Amino acid sequence: MPGQDILRADVYNQVFTLHGTVMMFLFAIPVLEGLAMYLIPKMLGTRDLAFPRLSAFGYFCYLFGGLIVCSSLFLGIAPATGWFMYTPLSDATFAPGPGSDFWLIGITFVEISAISAGAELVVSILRTRAPGMTLNKMPIFCWYILGMALMIIFGFPPLILASIMLPVACFLL
Repeated sequence: MPGQDILRADVYNQVFTLHGTVMMFLFAIPVLEGLAMYLIPKMLGTRDLAFPRLSAFGYFCYLFGGLIVCSSLFLGIAPATGWFMYTPLSDATFAPGPGSDFWLIGITFVEISAISAGAELVVSILRTRAPGMTLNKMPIFCWYILGMALMIIFGFPPLILASIMLPVACFLL
């Protein structure tokens, strides 16, 4: 209803930004990768994934990045520029304060987590299959996860680079 003041406009923009961020970066990608890390060894007939320590590293990067992103709302410094963080709207002119930088630090750790899980899944699918299971005999879910993990491995490094360079570029300009 019009005229309701449940949230102020700036807090609404922060909640909107973090909702999109949490749904995409902290839920959709990690849940799919976590499900794959659980199911892939069972489908391939192997005991475990190829690099369990890389999985642990990815989890702790995910946890650290998620805590940074979510704590920004409670600290009152969440960005208010939308979950897409388009560069003209996320620079200091339109979004003053540390919100965008804080968000970028957290998302960088979450992206590192996604890359580590992608590398774990690609190597596990290609190298730890049961004897006799060729690539042609793999379940279609394994093929899907292999394609998804390869897209993450090739698609997320430019995002990480942009996440690192954006605060530096804004600071230098």
